Amino acid sequence: MSSNVLSTKAKARYGNRILQDAYMELARKQTIGDVVTYLKQKSSYSEAFQDANPRIIHRQEVESILNQEYYRRCAGLLRFAPKEKKQFYYMEIMGIEINVILEKIATITTMPEAFQVNVSQYVADHASFDLRGLINVDTHKELVAFLKNTKYSFLIEGIDFEMPINFNKLNKEFMEFYYRTYFKAIKKNFSNKTKSDLLEILSMSIDLRNLAKLVRYKTYFPDEANEVILQSLFLKYSRISKESYQELLEAKSIEALYSMIKERIRYSDASQLAPDTSIEESVAFVRYHMCRHFLYLTSDDAVAYLAYTMLAKIEIDNLIHIIEGIRYGRDGASIESLLIYS
Repeated sequence: MSSNVLSTKAKARYGNRILQDAYMELARKQTIGDVVTYLKQKSSYSEAFQDANPRIIHRQEVESILNQEYYRRCAGLLRFAPKEKKQFYYMEIMGIEINVILEKIATITTMPEAFQVNVSQYVADHASFDLRGLINVDTHKELVAFLKNTKYSFLIEGIDFEMPINFNKLNKEFMEFYYRTYFKAIKKNFSNKTKSDLLEILSMSIDLRNLAKLVRYKTYFPDEANEVILQSLFLKYSRISKESYQELLEAKSIEALYSMIKERIRYSDASQLAPDTSIEESVAFVRYHMCRHFLYLTSDDAVAYLAYTMLAKIEIDNLIHIIEGIRYGRDGASIESLLIYS
């Protein structure tokens, strides 16, 4: 088998993406059913929605189908990935496991009835533990026992459930473990330019996450101490130095902050990074163009896979934005302004 089969297929799938004219048409649909009909008849999502009835389908069902389709597309590419590099290719599943565990911890004492495990069969089959088994866990003590023989046991066993849980600290501990595992997987399985490109994509994604958090703090909690904000960031895995983040925190205004951020980001049209758009839209735009840059230039399977999965997720998010916009009665132009595409 050719060493770049996965890369070729990832590029072909991206080439079959939803384009601007289709997005404009979708953003101006009157009902969620109209969107489903379009996706069913005129897009690469026709198979995903083949059994859906546009007249009675609910928003949550549409979002579930879209998320399931995302994982189906990832799984389709993984058939061409070498089994010996499984740790790298399944890192996204680890991210899902962490999100499910954190949600379980958050709901177990407050709203246990609200906890659900909405994952695809593919994710359930390849998870490192029985995700759906968490539904039957009723107490924190049972949770510790349930996760005892998993890679997350050391994180769970360190929680004092008798005290109020600091969820910001807990989330950071889980995510630092996730990033540590991700970097190890890349360094163990790849070398030379492949390793360099993968580390750049991952580091840039972390930088964007850090910058989005920093901007949110400065916008909505301007009186928060800079040291507190700095401690909430993932500095160990960032290519932006601690000193540079400290400079950003000293910005005299949001406008000045955005101007300084532009100097530290590649792969972006600077006009898209501005205070009149949400920071989530801004970083999504940068992430999109970064991944597009790597996907177009690479013939490496691992790099193409990571770039494509991020691009595919942005397309799913676009469609969910459209569904949400229609649900809340937003006009087509305002919905379209939320979408990231080329």
